[in-house]
Amino acid sequence: MLSAQTTIAAFLQRPASSTKPFLRITTSSGKTIAENLWKDAPPVAIGWTTEDELAVVQRSGYVTLLTMNATFKRRLSLGKEAETAQVVEAKFFTYENHTAVACLTGNSRIFIAPSLERQRILAIADIPHLARPSFLWDVISSHNSNPGLNSDAFKSTWILLVFSRHIFRLGVGSTHKVELPSSYFSTNFSSVIKIAVSSDEQSVALFLDTDVLWVGSLDFSEVKFELPLRGRVSALGSEEQTSIPGCRPLALKWLDNSTVAVQWTNFIVLVDVDKNVYEFFYPTCIHTEIEIDGLRILTPSSHELLQRVPSPLENLGRIGASCPAVLLLSAYKHWEERSGGAHEYLRSIQSGGRMLEAVAQCLDAACHCALASKSTAKALLNAARFGRGFLSVVLTSPEKAHGLDASKVNELSQRTVEICNTLRLLNNLSVPWISIAITWFQYESVGPLALLDRLLSRGHYPMATELVRIHQQHPSLLFPEENAKLRTLGMTRILSHWVTGLPSGADQGPELHLLLRRLTNVLTKLSGSPSGQRLSVSTGSGSGGGGSGGGLVVPSLSFTDVATRAAECGHRNLAEKLLELEPRPSLEIPLLLRLNKHGLALTRAVESGDTDLLLQVLMALQDAAQLDAASLVLLLRQHPTALAFYREHLEQRALTGCEPTTRGRTSTHLTFQALAALQKEDDQALNVKREVVAAFASRVRFSLL
Repeated sequence: MLSAQTTIAAFLQRPASSTKPFLRITTSSGKTIAENLWKDAPPVAIGWTTEDELAVVQRSGYVTLLTMNATFKRRLSLGKEAETAQVVEAKFFTYENHTAVACLTGNSRIFIAPSLERQRILAIADIPHLARPSFLWDVISSHNSNPGLNSDAFKSTWILLVFSRHIFRLGVGSTHKVELPSSYFSTNFSSVIKIAVSSDEQSVALFLDTDVLWVGSLDFSEVKFELPLRGRVSALGSEEQTSIPGCRPLALKWLDNSTVAVQWTNFIVLVDVDKNVYEFFYPTCIHTEIEIDGLRILTPSSHELLQRVPSPLENLGRIGASCPAVLLLSAYKHWEERSGGAHEYLRSIQSGGRMLEAVAQCLDAACHCALASKSTAKALLNAARFGRGFLSVVLTSPEKAHGLDASKVNELSQRTVEICNTLRLLNNLSVPWISIAITWFQYESVGPLALLDRLLSRGHYPMATELVRIHQQHPSLLFPEENAKLRTLGMTRILSHWVTGLPSGADQGPELHLLLRRLTNVLTKLSGSPSGQRLSVSTGSGSGGGGSGGGLVVPSLSFTDVATRAAECGHRNLAEKLLELEPRPSLEIPLLLRLNKHGLALTRAVESGDTDLLLQVLMALQDAAQLDAASLVLLLRQHPTALAFYREHLEQRALTGCEPTTRGRTSTHLTFQALAALQKEDDQALNVKREVVAAFASRVRFSLL
């Protein structure tokens, strides 16, 4: 068994020397991520979830979810009946943006788990007895699918079942047989060999035992086409020949909503709605997987993506194409050759609207061909830059502008910058040692947040940082909502994930210095500081050095959240150093108290100038009995401002008659005694300290006004 997606593949192989399968997870370039012997119940099907988890459906009636590193995560039951009768077949599909699974049990019952996130099982109606034991089935999950019935049983997930020449619809508690007129099929056939439902769940394809491909609407109210493949496919022979024994297809899948792919052992046949047939032969056996924009074809030594040419590229590559982008690209090529023909092409798009359209079309085409042909993408981007140079000239000429204004040109410039940065990032991700080669359409579908999660799960922190940096420096027109999340939470998520993966003892001795130096390099790059001006993190052991505020130049990075995560993972020294960069004392001080850094917390409170924050630290030290009375007094004597403020606070409590709580009665009583003894000392700076406290109070009143 094999399951693959754009960037990762999982194999379940059964070695000849073992009765148990061998699980292997690799990148798209073939680099092994994890491999081990499968020791659990026999697997029936494997697939990747929307959260990049590997789901293994087992014969025992359970679904085991593994991480990308083949580590056990959790397990889901498919119900008591599935556990008893055992699972013999399973299919993965997407339902309401969640990965779902449908399983067929040994007693010919179908159960559906609409989501692998929660325990909820739907029981589909019993399969008709005439269809047992051999039948074909597929899952329809879209609310937009139209089975042609008004029953509530078919308004959510339902099953399309085919047996011989009979077609059934199975819902939750309801079964309906589809009656097809004889005119629907022009050939006389005995049974259906393969079925496949299109990704938009509006069409269905049937491969008949007479080597005929039949395509119609999902409600079977319309026949889109019927094509005999014998005579059109060289490997199947001529129309006069009978069907070749053992030459039945292995799989029937949709390339997109208008093209069907029929797979045999070592070749694939594509048929579109216009009955055009394309054949692709391979020297070895192949395996196919459906992707959102094409068909992934895997061989023992390579893999490739087969997809329809995107419309922006199709408009440029058609014979006789004359769209504005073609004219601009031709003009740019003639200009590079120092040919006067460039002027002739530019004359057709010299108006502002036509030139703007030409530049936009070149940018769109460059996005979709970057992964397949970097040279073509580079030529299209250069042509777009060439055209943008004329837009500023057109703006100064009212007779040529024709409604073109500066706002449209500025928006196009912003979009150009975003596309160039994104293409540069995607090209870097496609290198073999990263192996996340995704198309532009796939990037638009998954979004930058999902891409960030994928990078973090593989430990590619430099590329994840680059992704966040791009979105922080340039607002995104493609993903405005996700751009805001990346700008505010992206770097915090990266550093939190990074500290989680640090080994035990990584923040001790010289290792801590290396970690801080790496962190400084990253923060300097993110802050946009000029070369030579670097952020610094103190590596000493003192409790008062460093000071807060270093993180002010790093946008939207919560050092407190990262330090909290580091402390939870046992990296207390690293957490303390991270807090030195937190510019908000109100977030920094509570964590310092939890780390038992009382002196440092008191220093930060004094430096902040916030009397409420200072009182919070003092009360935490006193009421929670963090320090005994003598230690508290010694600590306060190192901070005259805090000592004066604390005396003032105790005097006010004494005047108002406030009594300490039972919880802190003993500690507070001893503290009163110690402070009373201090008042008897000849403290010449007491008046100065009280003036400082008054200044603190006036500062607070001024800020409130």
